Amino acid sequence: MDAGWSDAALPLLRQDDSVRKGLLVTAVVLGIGGFALALVPFRISIPLGTKGHVRPMCSPPLISAWHRGPKDQLALWAVTVGTDQSGYEVRSGAEPWCAEKARPRLGISFVLWVASGALLLLARRRSLASAPAS
Repeated sequence: MDAGWSDAALPLLRQDDSVRKGLLVTAVVLGIGGFALALVPFRISIPLGTKGHVRPMCSPPLISAWHRGPKDQLALWAVTVGTDQSGYEVRSGAEPWCAEKARPRLGISFVLWVASGALLLLARRRSLASAPAS
């Protein structure tokens, strides 16, 4: 006998412990993924008509998702490399475009956080259910 459990129940306890550890690992991975998605800056592509497109760096979704301004003019700098390559760099005005792409990212990260919390609660419930009765 081991802590109030019969010898026949020990394989089931080991299996339950493996499931609980799997739930904990999955919850941690989902939580880290949610934080990474919400806190890592990202790039978007803004079309410039016949001139191509620009790819500004956006703030993390947790910050840029709240911008509600209109999509006015972009402040661009012309950039050239040598004589045969040219393009544009965004200096300001990209916040509304960034916010449009940041809101779904923030929503997905919220779903990942909720899933992570649910798995943590399930793992805790499984550990309490498998504890021996005193």
